[in-house]
Amino acid sequence: MLAGWSGQNAESSGQWTPDGAYYLFTHAEGTATNIWAWSDRHGFVLKGSSTPVQLTTGPPLAFDHALPSQDGHRTFVTGLQARGELVRYDARSRHLPFLSGISVDQVDFSTDGEWVTYVTVPEGTLWRSRVDGSERLQLTNAPMIAILPRWSPDGKQIVFSGGQFGKPAKIFLVSAQDGTVQELLSESRSEMDPTWSPDGKRIAFGRLAFAEDQDIEVLDLQTHQVSVLPGSQGIFSPRGSPDGRFLVAVGSDSRKLVLFDFQTQKWTDWVTQATDLGFPARSRDSKYL
Repeated sequence: MLAGWSGQNAESSGQWTPDGAYYLFTHAEGTATNIWAWSDRHGFVLKGSSTPVQLTTGPPLAFDHALPSQDGHRTFVTGLQARGELVRYDARSRHLPFLSGISVDQVDFSTDGEWVTYVTVPEGTLWRSRVDGSERLQLTNAPMIAILPRWSPDGKQIVFSGGQFGKPAKIFLVSAQDGTVQELLSESRSEMDPTWSPDGKRIAFGRLAFAEDQDIEVLDLQTHQVSVLPGSQGIFSPRGSPDGRFLVAVGSDSRKLVLFDFQTQKWTDWVTQATDLGFPARSRDSKYL
């Protein structure tokens, strides 16, 4: 019904006005989520020839769930601004602010512990800095939204998933020195949750949860060849262990962790629980998850 409109493929939460003259819906583009209206006073909706009109202006607020008043003169919407707080957990003092408690998430530290990378909330941009907050450098820009960054073993690059609303997430490499961004695979499918091999020569990644082509694949950075990890169909979110022997992934129902042993080339069910789990991370000595 929105064929040919530049904003297609990122709409949701539709609602008619009481007189049927307008159709209100949410449209997401980059980090902006706004309410748009589509006129049907002359049957344009059925003909597919009208152009939607934007009603709200965000960010900083993300607008959603338009509800017209009964008299049709006003529209109620929800406005949301996501915030985060970066904290360090200490067994004695519990939660302590880290980097002044900045609003970020999806943090990862370099192998030498000198650098940190994170995604800002709500902007969704990728940054890196030293662990004391100095030498900050912004690595990505809107409308790209960065997801789950991971430092390379040598600390020179960061791999992450990135995308825009309405488009598949892709895997990118970015230089930690100057912010040069490189897309790794020229395909139209989603690529999520990249994780490095200990030697920095390969990257394992998954697909979106519940995707038809869900599996774990490995990209060789030297040959640029991609191979499917045997027996990985239906699982996602891979995490390699620093010692290189194991890879952990999440089952399709998000309630099970499975373990791949590179020596035996076999998967085993490892942890199962009644509630959802996700975002696994290994300790640097490979003893804990």
